[in-house]
Amino acid sequence: VEDGEHKFNFNMQVFKSETFDNPFRTSDYPISVFPSELLYFGLFVDTSLPGYVMFAETCFATPSPDPQATPRYPIIDNGCNVDESLTVYDTSPLEFQFSISSTQFQTENMVYVHCRMIVCMEDDSQSRCAQGCIEPDSLNRNRRRRSQDGGEARRQALMKQGPILILHEKDDDQIVLWSAIACVLGIAYPAICTAAICFWCARRRRAKRTKNKEENICDGNINMGFVKSS
Repeated sequence: VEDGEHKFNFNMQVFKSETFDNPFRTSDYPISVFPSELLYFGLFVDTSLPGYVMFAETCFATPSPDPQATPRYPIIDNGCNVDESLTVYDTSPLEFQFSISSTQFQTENMVYVHCRMIVCMEDDSQSRCAQGCIEPDSLNRNRRRRSQDGGEARRQALMKQGPILILHEKDDDQIVLWSAIACVLGIAYPAICTAAICFWCARRRRAKRTKNKEENICDGNINMGFVKSS
C-alpha cells in the first residue's frame, strides 16, 4: 500500500504455536485442525518510517475466500473483541498477534480468516487507532473524529489466510466420499470439489505425521529435549 511516497507492506500469517516463531508455509496449506484446537494469527506491517502504529479493526471468518460470504463468524468488530475465545498477545506497535479456538467453526468444513488492518500516526490522538473499540450502540460511531493527517483511508488493507480445514473425526471420510462422487457426476459446485481435495490432502499429511511419530517411538528415538520441567 502506498501513501504518497511512503510504502506500507501488510502481511498476515498463521502460526503453529503461541511462540509465533514458526509460521505455516504456502506448501503447508490447507491447514487442518480439530474443533478443539487453537489457531494462532499474526498481523504485521513493514515500513521504514518511524512513528506509526497498526490497528486490527475487524477480523472474521467465512466458509470461502469471499469476505462477503455467509455465514460470517466475527472475531473482532469495530476494534471490539467479540469472540469469547480470543486471546491477544503483547507485541510491537506494528504487530498484532492473537489466538482463537476453532470450536465456533465446528459446523463448517473449511474457513478463511479475514482481517482489516489500519495504520495511523502514533501521535494522532484523533486517529481510528486511538479510538480503539467502538460499541455498536455508542454515540461515538456517529461522531467519529477526523484524523489529523487524513491518510488512514489509504493506509489500510483487508488480508486473509486459508483455507483452514475443520476436521470431524467421525464423518470426514463420508464428506470426502460424497463430495468426490458429486464432483465425478458433475453435480457439485467447484467449491465443494475443492473442499474434497483439500480434505484428502490434509488427511494424508496428518496420517503421515502420525505414522512417523509412531515409528520414532517404536524405534526408541524419543527426543525429550522439548519437554519443559514443571
